[in-house]
Amino acid sequence: HFLHEDGLRDHMSIHTWSKPFKCNYCYESFLQISSLKSHLKTHTREKSYQLIHDRVTNLGTETVEYSYKCGYCNEVFSDIFYFERHVRSHSEGTKEYEC
Repeated sequence: HFLHEDGLRDHMSIHTWSKPFKCNYCYESFLQISSLKSHLKTHTREKSYQLIHDRVTNLGTETVEYSYKCGYCNEVFSDIFYFERHVRSHSEGTKEYEC
């Protein structure tokens, strides 16, 4: 099952072995648009998150605190475990379209 019609269409290209999604930076081709999008990040160095660091002074001691900002919805997490679980949730869920 697929959440969007585009997801079903992308999936169907697997069955035909066509690679319609071509990279504009190199000669790679992909079965699915999601694979191309992931590949493009290697050229643009884009990440699906933003690492935020803040300097915090507490009782004269300065520390650096890190948090992770989701590149999909801008939600911020201080714990990498919960952040990674959250990012995975963007690709999960109810799927409407079935192959």
